[in-house]
Amino acid sequence: MSTQVAALLLASLTAGAPARASLDVDASALGEAGPAVGARLTTRGERVLRDADVLPANDPSDALISIRLDTLPDAVGYRYAYTVTRDGELVEGTRGAAECRLCSEAELTDQLDVAITRLAARLQPKEEPNPAEPAVVPAPVVVAVPESAEPVWSVGPMGGTGIVLTGVGGLALGLGAGLAIAEPVLLEGNADRSGTVSVAGLAVAVAGVALASTGVALMLVERNRSRRRSQARWQGATLRF
Repeated sequence: MSTQVAALLLASLTAGAPARASLDVDASALGEAGPAVGARLTTRGERVLRDADVLPANDPSDALISIRLDTLPDAVGYRYAYTVTRDGELVEGTRGAAECRLCSEAELTDQLDVAITRLAARLQPKEEPNPAEPAVVPAPVVVAVPESAEPVWSVGPMGGTGIVLTGVGGLALGLGAGLAIAEPVLLEGNADRSGTVSVAGLAVAVAGVALASTGVALMLVERNRSRRRSQARWQGATLRF
């Protein structure tokens, strides 16, 4: 059996092993009531450990949770300190102390339950990724849009202005041409004004041509821009993970 296979088997067995620990509550500083209080807190603490999936220790190398109780010198209540050691070495992040002022034994028990639960979480084995099964990164999916799609002309502000100018220019061209080529209407005393009407009609027609030409030019520019934007959008590829 190769070294790598043996290491993988050992790692799998270790990862599946439950956490184990023993609990030692020292309440001797409480005097005559110390042994009874310590026994009750030990029974309650072991129940908390079982609920947190920590089994009883069966080997000297298993963790040891030590809790030391004392009375407060200036108030009614308790002071406690706790540590977790494994093979005589302190487990990182498991040293702490606190006070339970003006509290009963039941309130002290509740505080110790919370502390033991936190310590039990520190004892759980950390899950490590299996080197034999590297994480699979999904390959990017490229969705290409057919290039034969017909670009669509979307009318923007410039195109709208071109349409308006073309319409106004067409109306002006029709009106001016009508005035320029119409038979002069000679009214009594106004015969000299017929030439003026023709000249004005011609000017209106020229202005209409200019407006219509400008409008057509604006629409063509807007159409070319829209087609380029549409082609860039349809010919591009979409990358999704």
